[in-house]
Amino acid sequence: MSLARRLLNLLRRKSLEREIADEIRFHLDERTRQYRARNMSPDEAVRLACDRFGSVDRATNGMREARLPGRMAIAAVGTAALLLVCGIGVKRWSAPTRVYELNDQITAPVPILAPTPHYTDAARLAKIQGVVRLQCVVRADGGCGDATVLRSLDTVYGLDDEAVRTMRRWRFKPALLARKPVPVRISVDMKFALR
Repeated sequence: MSLARRLLNLLRRKSLEREIADEIRFHLDERTRQYRARNMSPDEAVRLACDRFGSVDRATNGMREARLPGRMAIAAVGTAALLLVCGIGVKRWSAPTRVYELNDQITAPVPILAPTPHYTDAARLAKIQGVVRLQCVVRADGGCGDATVLRSLDTVYGLDDEAVRTMRRWRFKPALLARKPVPVRISVDMKFALR
């Protein structure tokens, strides 16, 4: 039986125990039937079948050992799984994605969804107008991450926060380096104007 099948049997312990009990019962019934075919009495056939079969507990343990992985196999699989998970985690944490700055070799990202920011009621009443300069990283999937304010317009009435929230909703055709999408850092001016 393959190691994978044995490991799967760990997850179906109750049904495995039922299968083993059914198999032992089948063997005992089959021997009893054979002895009955030789004109033995029912009690004598059952007794002889049990004697010839041997210890039910020993047979059950042997079948269980044959169908379940040993402790060493479980430990080896667990260790391998742990190393795999840790290896993936270490790779993910130790190898941050490089963020490029725009240059001649990189095709700039192009906005395909650029919602406008909304005025907060307080900023509208205070008649604040102007520009918030933001910086963000356009990811290789075209989404905008790490949006931060480079030049503030308003920290009191919420326009800077609204600009950052709006920037995170922008979507881009990603920047390309050698025809391959790459993350790139850009600056964007968000204009707030009363009409």
